[in-house]
This record gives sequence, structure tokens and C-alpha cells, in this order.
Amino acid sequence: MDSLPQSCENPDFGDTFPQAIPALAVGQHPAIPRSDNDLTPSDHIQAIANTAGFHFGTIEQGGTSLYPSLAQRVTNVEVLRAVLSIGPTEAMHFQTWQDKAGNAPA
Repeated sequence: MDSLPQSCENPDFGDTFPQAIPALAVGQHPAIPRSDNDLTPSDHIQAIANTAGFHFGTIEQGGTSLYPSLAQRVTNVEVLRAVLSIGPTEAMHFQTWQDKAGNAPA
């Protein structure tokens, strides 16, 4: 049986990397800007945008089956309407994200 190489540049195997934006490793920073003061420096706002944009890849990996599955468990009609309206909207958001994600700055 072949074994994995000692280092394959994977943090799961103990590899470490320099901070992409060193200033973000110091202190606390909002994921959602609270005021115009949170929009600088530009590296920080780009990190906020990347965080917002790339959460879709994690959240939506369950696919569009998430909302029909939830709808089967809902017992309130008003909640059912909300859940059934979210599914198609999220599918379109994911389609847009998938189309545009490759254009994100490094």
C-alpha cells in the first residue's frame, strides 16, 4: 500500500503557511462592516468580500434538496411558504456564485 508523502502542502497533514493578510491575524475584525471605518485598509474589505462570497460553496454543497427536505418537516403554513420560496432563490444565488467565483481577486 502506498503511503502519503510527508508533506503535500496540506494543513491537515501539519503543513503551515504564511498569513495571506498579516494584519488580519492581529486583533479582531468584523465579517460584516459596521461603519465606513471598517472599509479600510483595502485588504480587509477584500477579505470580508471573499468571506461572504465563498461561504456559498460550503453552505450550498447540500444542493437544492435542502429546502424540500426541510419543507417536509414544517408544521406551520407561514414557515412552509418561507422555506419553499427560499429554495429556488438559493439555487439561483449558487448559480451566480458558481459563474462569478473564478473572477474573485486573489
